[in-house]
Amino acid sequence: MKHIYAFALLSCLVISSIAQDGVYNDLQSALANLQDVKTLDLSNQELTEIHSSIPMMTNLEKLDLSNNKITTVPSSLHMLANMKELNLSHNKLITLPTNLNLLAKLEVLQVNNNRIKLLPNNIYLCKTLKKILANDNPLESLPPNIYLLKALEQIDARNTQITKLPYMIKNSSINIWLGNKE
Repeated sequence: MKHIYAFALLSCLVISSIAQDGVYNDLQSALANLQDVKTLDLSNQELTEIHSSIPMMTNLEKLDLSNNKITTVPSSLHMLANMKELNLSHNKLITLPTNLNLLAKLEVLQVNNNRIKLLPNNIYLCKTLKKILANDNPLESLPPNIYLLKALEQIDARNTQITKLPYMIKNSSINIWLGNKE
């Protein structure tokens, strides 16, 4: 009986420490604490869609939905005003919402290993964006105004269909990876 009580107590301590840090890897716990969620890791869960309550997690800074079977990203995701890192890699996405630029604090966008042909043209309005990881997609080109992203440091577009870069980006200090991975 003492062992069961100790295990239950330990479980409560683990759950409360996760809640204190705002880190969740379980959707049900996160839904019960919408305003406390800062990091939500729902990777490798066989998800086919993004739960409609996720955009209500107004303090969410990092969302990992990688390695699922998601086919669309709801436009309501723009409501995540504090989002800094969005990982949608290894899904079945064909497009991204055009209002992605409304994620004003977004620093890292991971959309590698999907089926995306084009990034939204207005992505250059994501003023804090530092990294775009879009490798292993059938990307045909980069948006022409992408060079306007002053914070942008890195674009990984290896294993894509991109054969030439927008003219102005050639003169920037952005690290760009194209071609095939070696």
